[in-house]
Amino acid sequence: MARFRNCGFERPEFLGTLWQELCRSTGACAKVTLLLTPEESGDAPAVEFWVTSLDPKDRSIRARYDVVFRQRSAAEAGSDVTLWAGDDEAVARAWARAAEIAKTIATQVADDPVLRVAGSFAELHDYCDANCLGEQEAFLDSCGWTGNDDAKDQATLVASTDILNNAQTIVDYWLRAHN
Repeated sequence: MARFRNCGFERPEFLGTLWQELCRSTGACAKVTLLLTPEESGDAPAVEFWVTSLDPKDRSIRARYDVVFRQRSAAEAGSDVTLWAGDDEAVARAWARAAEIAKTIATQVADDPVLRVAGSFAELHDYCDANCLGEQEAFLDSCGWTGNDDAKDQATLVASTDILNNAQTIVDYWLRAHN
């Protein structure tokens, strides 16, 4: 497993190559950034994923993971929205996947001048079936949901829907930040 630069923490495998270490990590916590728009500049909206020590006694922040939306990746704190904070790695993994899906949606919307006028994810439905943007359908297909009524299949549906809802929330913040 890879380590974060400038600190001794192991980088969780679920934070794949899309997540960049754009700033120096400290000894107390590490941060990776997922820029949401194709230009990937310092002014790009981003999702930041903060990771700290497994041991709560060694933490400078309360949670093992913090997921934050930033209106401008290079801006000082102030426009941040904490999306989730906690210790549950499964939930952290789901938020990371949601941000990656949100990036695919934001890229598609940014490339389409008609869609770009929407001020929220809900408004995208005025122009298209917004639930089909980006990798949403491919993600659902990859989850193995079969449409059966058994408990396992329903749990799969709920978990995958939660991820897509989180992705749509991120896109909603992204649209509101730039319209």
